Amino acid sequence: TTAGKNAVGGLTGGDGAFCFISPSNSNKQITSYVYNQYFYTLDNWVTPTAFQLISDGASGRFINPAEWDDNGSGIFTTRGNGTLYRRMLTTSPGTLQTITFGGSNFASSIKAYKRGTGKTRLWVGNEVGKIYVTDDAWATTPAFTEKTGTINVGYISDINALRGGDTLAITLSNYGIRNIYLSLDGGTTWTQKEGNLPDIPVWSILLNPNKTGEAIVGTETCIYGTDNIFASSPVWTAYTAGIGFVKMRNLRYRASDKMLMAVTHGRGVFTSDAWAKNLPIPAFGTSPR
Repeated sequence: TTAGKNAVGGLTGGDGAFCFISPSNSNKQITSYVYNQYFYTLDNWVTPTAFQLISDGASGRFINPAEWDDNGSGIFTTRGNGTLYRRMLTTSPGTLQTITFGGSNFASSIKAYKRGTGKTRLWVGNEVGKIYVTDDAWATTPAFTEKTGTINVGYISDINALRGGDTLAITLSNYGIRNIYLSLDGGTTWTQKEGNLPDIPVWSILLNPNKTGEAIVGTETCIYGTDNIFASSPVWTAYTAGIGFVKMRNLRYRASDKMLMAVTHGRGVFTSDAWAKNLPIPAFGTSPR
């Protein structure tokens, strides 16, 4: 939470990637190693031993897509062709389960959102551009519906639903295709929104829940932003001040304080309070602290 370089300590080792801190209980955290190897703590690592949540080094991807669902208090991870692992983590881990989302390819992006019914809506994108959704991810056998529509073939790299509702955007990380799509009706129809964006992979997207139309994307080279993603051809502007030209692998938004976080491939992690202060997109990474 402090600007600049801060003291850090190792928790679990190896080429880990997807890690999580529960928004409702910051003592509950998950780290990862390659494939389906995940570790957890319920006491903010006061207990020095890392407990294994999932131990399967033969399934999933090397850097394995995963999602923490704070509503159901559990994790979803890519397992195999058309399948996910899921496991609840409350005061102790539940039973490790496999669920089927559809198709015959690995999941490449997973996103969970709380529904008004208290259930969890889970979106799953895969490596060939198909996308699936269920409105009850913790049901004994969740019923997934394919919502691919006109999305072109490619690697779905991110999914972001505005306020968890039916307005959602997806990104793909390929060259030579359309890499940004927007739906206003829960995935029934899709419109490509690349506008003037260069032909580069797009890795992540955020729709601003506090300013309709504003969006930022993390690409192979930098962050781009638009003030109107709903335009027929959005105008994207590159922003590199304070960050530079670097692959932007993940963008995250924390609703509690409206903080933005950008995770790079090689230059560390950047944060910004631009959306909290309703500042223009170029303030990302240079907001005063």
